[in-house]
Amino acid sequence: MNYKRFLAVLMALMMSLGILPALAEAPAAGAMPNPWALDKTVEMDLSIEVNPMLGGLLSSLSGAQQSEEDQAKLFTVVSAFNKLKASMLIDKKGASGTVGTDKGELFNFQTAYDLDTAQNSFVSSLLPGISLSMDPAMMKEMMPQANMQQITPEQAQKLMQPYMNALTEQFTKLQQHPNTKVEEGSFVIDQVGTFTKRSDITLTSHMVAGILDKMADIFKEHGELKQVIENAAKANNMTNTGATAPEDVDESLKNAAKELKSKDEEVVMLLKVYEDGANKVYVDAVSPDNADSPAKITLLLDGVNVEEMGKDFSVRMTLLTPGNGNNMAAPDTTEPKPVDWTALESEIKSGVNYSATMLSMNMTVKNDLPKTQADAAITMVTSGMNFGLTMNVTGDVATMESKNVYALSMMSPEPLLKITINTKPTDAAPTAPALEGTSNIVIKEGDLSDADNQLMEASLQKALPELLANLQTALPEEAPAIFALLGLGANGMDEMPEPAPANP
Repeated sequence: MNYKRFLAVLMALMMSLGILPALAEAPAAGAMPNPWALDKTVEMDLSIEVNPMLGGLLSSLSGAQQSEEDQAKLFTVVSAFNKLKASMLIDKKGASGTVGTDKGELFNFQTAYDLDTAQNSFVSSLLPGISLSMDPAMMKEMMPQANMQQITPEQAQKLMQPYMNALTEQFTKLQQHPNTKVEEGSFVIDQVGTFTKRSDITLTSHMVAGILDKMADIFKEHGELKQVIENAAKANNMTNTGATAPEDVDESLKNAAKELKSKDEEVVMLLKVYEDGANKVYVDAVSPDNADSPAKITLLLDGVNVEEMGKDFSVRMTLLTPGNGNNMAAPDTTEPKPVDWTALESEIKSGVNYSATMLSMNMTVKNDLPKTQADAAITMVTSGMNFGLTMNVTGDVATMESKNVYALSMMSPEPLLKITINTKPTDAAPTAPALEGTSNIVIKEGDLSDADNQLMEASLQKALPELLANLQTALPEEAPAIFALLGLGANGMDEMPEPAPANP
């Protein structure tokens, strides 16, 4: 058996733990300190919960039927998996941790790495007597995020400020356009709020071209964002994976604007923009009746102000599209029939329209310092199926602790998959890999040598008795059923193969 793929996945997984705290940082607070910036170790607890109905859902989608025996086996495996958790210590130079349950450890690992040179090493109780290292070039290709430039909320604010100013300027010009109708009064939007001003704006393709031109000029004048994008492209090793680097953003924006200007001016969207005179804006945008691809977008910005970070705010957006099979469109005419958007949304929600799509996004951020909280949800209903992704993040600016919960749902309000990550700074340091006396295996392009494969096989067979014993301790209720699934005896040790020689 060639173990290269197994080792590559194992190495990438363990090395990636070093960037998880950065990914897990709460988006809620610009004031949330980064423990790494303070040269502290991050203590992380990670758990993954799988809904047992996932197996049944996959079976129904594939057309296969699960027997009661298969369902019982799946429930046992899922129950065991849901009890596992990973506890880790992570800093800029390495990580160490254990995977197990409240009743005992299943296995442990230690890894060290240099994010600049990609030199690395890894050891685990799963592979006694062996140390692993991945070819640095291969490691950089597999872990581009590790080299991406980290941007603080304050830096992001500075980067985006010129563009937000430009958009505000362009919106003011649109309000002053002769075709724009501006009214003041009391405008009540159901489930949204009351507003004091409404602007009816006809957005044309030439207006969009002017906005793109302005964005291109700013992008060219302010090189900071361009540098960030270029660094991200380099970090992703785009040229090493066969993809081509993107053309200059300012050039692509200019080209898009030029193409729009070269064609006859046409209406793109009809906008109704509501303002409350404070810091709340609601946009109701719909395509014209003759649009080839009709769409309706609503956007609510409440408290969003790029000039003031750390304030409470919420964002809500909905996108509706009828789809090609829309039963509300005339099939035998060249001119599209106007869409009844209220009826379409009702059809989607009731599950009777299988061609339309509705995408909804909601995000709220609350900062009651030192406590912070961010909640986000994305839901999509398309082809009669619904999908959902939620994120709930809580943090404490004073202690730099955070809790992050991510959930994925499909065809059910109950999540199919839930990931929980708790992080906090600590003065403890990760345990360094013990490399003395180990045989090193380097993972690089091409298959492992026969000698390395034999070392792997011998190491795994040596680790198996301890792993099975740990399984009995960590998962006493599920272990017998798992052993039966693996074709082993009640204690998992009845038919253990003889270990292969380490140095044949």
